[in-house]
Amino acid sequence: IKGGIFFCQILNLNDIFKKEKVVYENPFYFEKTPKGATLVATVNHTIEEVSKDILWNSNNFSAETAFKVAGGKYKAPSTTLGAFAEHRAAEISTAVKPSYPIGTEPISPEEYLPEYITDSLRASISDFDSWMGGFYLPEATMTGPETRTTSPIRLLRAPSFEAEGISGLYPAGEGAGYAGGIISSARDGLMVAEAIINKNRK
Repeated sequence: IKGGIFFCQILNLNDIFKKEKVVYENPFYFEKTPKGATLVATVNHTIEEVSKDILWNSNNFSAETAFKVAGGKYKAPSTTLGAFAEHRAAEISTAVKPSYPIGTEPISPEEYLPEYITDSLRASISDFDSWMGGFYLPEATMTGPETRTTSPIRLLRAPSFEAEGISGLYPAGEGAGYAGGIISSARDGLMVAEAIINKNRK
């Protein structure tokens, strides 16, 4: 069992430029957001797993398999949180409408995710609900897979926070590979802003 991470996200949209894969992105440019809150659940991977391409292969396998099991038309696999947690057959929630705009099909995560990920997600959901009562909502919609949570690359920067070899360029935040969400992006932005202020004071 691996550790799980939960964080907020506004809307799910498939990156249709990834041919024959279901790969979620995090667009923030829509005029309207779906009713209710959207949460992303991920599973930790070690540096060793990343270096051995285990994570990369798992992500590709999950994205390609999700595309196939959902019918090959870029619809996303979906079920209720209750069905997943209780090992029941996949079902589409009548209470919480999926925000995925292309459409969903009732498919259990076991059909497109490795067992160690589904087991870890179940354990994480149960643990999170134990100290944040009400987190587990059986009728909540569970749509997947979320195969990327941040930039897959990092733009190297010097101790001055400037890009290595490029004076005046300050890579920062999630896109540059220095954060994994809204809060950590804000923190990194503050650090870079302070570096720029201190440099201009000299």
